Amino acid sequence: MAGRLTKPAKDEILFVALGGCGEIGMNLYAYGHNNQWLVVDCGVAFGDLSTPGMDVLVPDVDALVNGGGKIVGMAITHAHEDHIGAIPHLIDELDCPIFATPFGASMIERKIDSYGGGDADLIRVKPGDSVKIGDFDVEFVPVTHSIPEACALSINTAAGRMIHTGDWKIDPDPQLGMMFDSDRLAALGREGVLGLVCDSTNALEDGHSGSEGDVYPGLLEVVQNAKGRVAVTCFATNVARVATVAKVAQATGRRLALIGRSLHRLYEVSKENGYLQSFPDLVPEDAVGRLPREEVLMLVTGTQGEPRAALSKLSRNEHQHVTLSAGDTVVYSSREIPGNETDINRVRNHLAGLGVEVLADGHDGLKVHVTGHPQRDELTQMYQWTQPQVALAVHGETRHQLENAKLALTCQVGQALAPGDGDVVRLRKGQEAEIIDRIDVDVLGLDGRRLIALESDVVRMRKRMMHNGSINIAVAINDRGTIVADPILTSAGVFETPEEDDIEDEAADWAWDAVDRMNKNDRKSDDAVETAVFKALRKFCRDTIGKKPLVTVSVLRV
Repeated sequence: MAGRLTKPAKDEILFVALGGCGEIGMNLYAYGHNNQWLVVDCGVAFGDLSTPGMDVLVPDVDALVNGGGKIVGMAITHAHEDHIGAIPHLIDELDCPIFATPFGASMIERKIDSYGGGDADLIRVKPGDSVKIGDFDVEFVPVTHSIPEACALSINTAAGRMIHTGDWKIDPDPQLGMMFDSDRLAALGREGVLGLVCDSTNALEDGHSGSEGDVYPGLLEVVQNAKGRVAVTCFATNVARVATVAKVAQATGRRLALIGRSLHRLYEVSKENGYLQSFPDLVPEDAVGRLPREEVLMLVTGTQGEPRAALSKLSRNEHQHVTLSAGDTVVYSSREIPGNETDINRVRNHLAGLGVEVLADGHDGLKVHVTGHPQRDELTQMYQWTQPQVALAVHGETRHQLENAKLALTCQVGQALAPGDGDVVRLRKGQEAEIIDRIDVDVLGLDGRRLIALESDVVRMRKRMMHNGSINIAVAINDRGTIVADPILTSAGVFETPEEDDIEDEAADWAWDAVDRMNKNDRKSDDAVETAVFKALRKFCRDTIGKKPLVTVSVLRV
């Protein structure tokens, strides 16, 4: 395993994922050519119980920053969080210009501002246009997705052309934004494509992903039949879905309210860039409660059960302005991201307890969501258009990547790989692609205002405290090695209080006895005292309560 990336040669293109392979999220890819590196996307993933205190995870770019070659720029495929969310945290370290479409650039600006600002060289590129970034000629080819101005990237170099699809689907009726430019992709295929780096999210799903236009009838039916308030939850960056819900509000005569800060931010960015121009007047959050329940349609954040999102607060009756009650309806116009099932079900159970009817896509044949990622028929079409020499399956869990690579081979692609994070793939015209190196790829967690490695002592200690609790004990000893006061012991998450006060007192006695058994010379060593007390308390806890808490010993010299 290498510690940093090697300098790419003039006759080759190197490809490496620092995030986005073997996982859903945290997409960050790098293309190397002629001693230069082009970064594509810079996204986050989200923490769970294994990352206590850290809700946001970002890739570690040290191997790229400190490797061979110059980082000449970053190109953004689209403005979803898993593709731009890490920019505020990594842009200083990457230190390069960022090329994005106008909508994407506006989202990035707000994201940087929300984290206290910073210097970012942000360059707007219209979909369909090309820019030169160092020795890379990059064309932003319009594709359809669940957000405006999603683009595949044609990355042309003296060593060949790569196409990076980003997130995409083939949508004949996307509701807003540009249409999928299949003609341009086919033309690039005829010119010659060395490698296609392709979205694998839905590679296990047969057929076609469906169109955003298919969602409107299902949502309309639900809202027309609902008696009380209706809340629709969707991904906060799905502008097409927001537009669809607005059309439903207008068709049913309901007043529309946006509940959740990220939806308001999306609305502002969309209006700023020419989208949602026929949007109905919005009801302020604090005015929703004054309207008859049957006249309200709300768009609400929190489709994945996020505890601080609006829908979670509504399910717990903790929202500042809005409530849900018996007779109201909540519609999940979204899919479950793997790993979020527990959080989603917790919110749904809370809603059910309030007497709220909860509906989701597929419920009794209901159609209220379509995916933003290609299924097998669309993947086949992409391979037929682009005709790459090599297919690199990315953006998915390992099983998705492997299935995408297998599909590519059935489409007469000469070679297909499913690289993992850190695999350095070399591509050359007329030659087989090969993994020439493997670099260590770490993940960093956002801990307050700092980034720390998930393998750090901080995270390791938090996990131990989370599972076993902690004990802190202070022992006062004079310079002659005599204990001058009873040890002071405090604990968190270990003993029941006050039921187990006696056990806590007994633990302190064990610490006293451990020091008392030491000879006076050993007591003059802080390290020796700390070790003796630590071992005594760990044994006491193991024998009495069957746990191994984190034990911290402080020696006070008086």
